[in-house]
Amino acid sequence: MFRLFTTLPFAAALLCCTAHAEILVGVAGPMAGQYAAFGNEMKTGAEAAVAAINAAGGINGENLAVITADDACDTKRAAETAKDFVTKDVRLVVGHFCSGASLAAALVYADAGILMITPAASNPSLTEKNLWNVFRLTGRDDAQADLAAAAVKSQADGLAAIISDGTPTSSALATRFVAQLNQTPTISIKPGQTDLEGVSAEITDKTYSHVYLATGATDAARLVQALRSGGFKGSILASDAVVAEIFGSKAGDTADGVRATFPADPMQSDMARSTVTSLLADGKAVDGATLPSYAAVQAFAAAAKATTVNDGKAMARWLHGNGVNTVLGSVTFDAKGDLTAQPFVWYQFTGGNFRLEQQ
Repeated sequence: MFRLFTTLPFAAALLCCTAHAEILVGVAGPMAGQYAAFGNEMKTGAEAAVAAINAAGGINGENLAVITADDACDTKRAAETAKDFVTKDVRLVVGHFCSGASLAAALVYADAGILMITPAASNPSLTEKNLWNVFRLTGRDDAQADLAAAAVKSQADGLAAIISDGTPTSSALATRFVAQLNQTPTISIKPGQTDLEGVSAEITDKTYSHVYLATGATDAARLVQALRSGGFKGSILASDAVVAEIFGSKAGDTADGVRATFPADPMQSDMARSTVTSLLADGKAVDGATLPSYAAVQAFAAAAKATTVNDGKAMARWLHGNGVNTVLGSVTFDAKGDLTAQPFVWYQFTGGNFRLEQQ
């Protein structure tokens, strides 16, 4: 009788804990230091999504819980974070924020059967590795070149040159841009180069309708000044790298009319409005990675409900083949894990600022 009564509480406790086990969602990013704001955006979005899903019954009756880790946007710490998440049996990683950290951690998660959905890492190489478990809820850096190429193609006599500073992002943009247009030369400059008269002359001597600037904001401002001073009358296109205060302050009036691609504002989605209103009512900021992180948890939950939360590869296959309604709208992924519809739109510089072009 003594043995019966002493073991019953233990058995009851065991049954209790087993029945209420939580599905862990790991959020990995810069949680401290100069980039802490980005990590907090991820945490805010993931926690809000988890709260909403749990309130609606969880995933097949099981609740979710969020745990966080600070990778400091460092590759070594990201790999250590990934191994720690594996030992804790995390089923989804929302992260990482930085591309280098994401690359370092992705293989660890793949080997452990864990999905990784990044709300922010935009380096093309992340999905070019074709890992089964990697998905991205932000645009690829080089996808901006698609819009630029389309702008050139929209003119019957469109002819373009691209100016690259040779950095990895710039080179990726140039490669993608040139691949879509015939006879498109790449003109190279060095980051910080100030002698640009020769570049301007090379452009104005030809009949280019467009020039695409794949450089940073400061170099782009210098190039715009040099091109306009040299007599170039065509359209000047650029990537989101130029959408910075320093571009306008250095280029001045010569920047009027410059068009730049930039990520679409996720808060404009009809599906985002109620979530945004709720977060703001709770005193939480809705910036940057907040809504993409929320959407990452939604995508995971949809895949888990349709398959099983304990089979990462089954969930990945489902995500590759099905659309998901999220706060970002309806999203679908291609075979590499990139969004099939890249979230970039055109902004135009006018009156001292970049303004969204009316679609």
